[in-house]
Amino acid sequence: MKAMYADAKTGGELQFGTIPSPKAYGNNILIEVHATSMNPHDWKYLHSGRKVYAKFSSLAKLTFPKLMLGHDVSGVIVAVGEKVNRFSVGDQVFAMSAKTGAFAEYISIDQRMAAPKPAGLTHVEAATIPMASLTALQALRMAKIKAGDNVLVIGGSGGVGIFAIQIAKAKGAKVTAVCSGKNAELVKTLGADVVVDYTKTDFHECGDVFDIVFDTVGGETGASCKGVMVKGGNFVCTNPSRANAAEVVKTRSLALLTPDQVKAATLLAMPRGGDLREIGELVDAGKVKTVVDKTFELSQLQASMDYSKLGRTRGKIGITVK
Repeated sequence: MKAMYADAKTGGELQFGTIPSPKAYGNNILIEVHATSMNPHDWKYLHSGRKVYAKFSSLAKLTFPKLMLGHDVSGVIVAVGEKVNRFSVGDQVFAMSAKTGAFAEYISIDQRMAAPKPAGLTHVEAATIPMASLTALQALRMAKIKAGDNVLVIGGSGGVGIFAIQIAKAKGAKVTAVCSGKNAELVKTLGADVVVDYTKTDFHECGDVFDIVFDTVGGETGASCKGVMVKGGNFVCTNPSRANAAEVVKTRSLALLTPDQVKAATLLAMPRGGDLREIGELVDAGKVKTVVDKTFELSQLQASMDYSKLGRTRGKIGITVK
């Protein structure tokens, strides 16, 4: 099959070549990939892989001769393992794979990571949903979101932010989104009640207080946001620093003794098909939609990474495979 991968022989440079196709076995389904998407995690993972190749050259070349990339996928099941009982050959699905390998013509994943593709979406649209939407849903769940909550989403026009706004609204929350002024109309169409243009206004001085602050960009902590949060509020970050990690340990360990203090948490999305099915139902109900900023072909993977690195993506980056 055709695939994009980092080649150890060249120090981790991207190659578009032919490699053996994976198989369906056990609980795994084999998906013919029609589309995938670019997430910041993908180029960060590649960067880490290149550092490993540089530091442990000989060993790395033997252990990881080809570094596979990509997690998001939308496509058609072409084979199933002997234990698969949730899907059949021919089903259209979308998924976030626990392992890398979505930047290829085929991928084999556990059936529990997949969900039926929303019928009204193209494969490119569906492929932009999994990792970003799962991050948003699981982060808001961790923050114990409920109807009536006042939620602040930092990075409202980014890949995770667009889904955080819509999922929070679907849960009955009021949402304030932080983004640049040029993206204000976009986040309003997604349901944001209030927009803070960070180029003109510091959200720390917006005059409101929030039950939940969701930092999808990175750089904030529960302590830095304390002034705009209610007592006992929840702060969640999906791009954590060492300061975030230390704060999580401190606030969670003291939560019972100091219930009024802000509780901090960090999160990396888990590939749960049940959660993705819930998101798919929201899509089918018209409560959640994706925003595709730009689409590349698989052979243009480096260009899609370069575009993602700019940090100015409105929504998501789609990648066509078939």
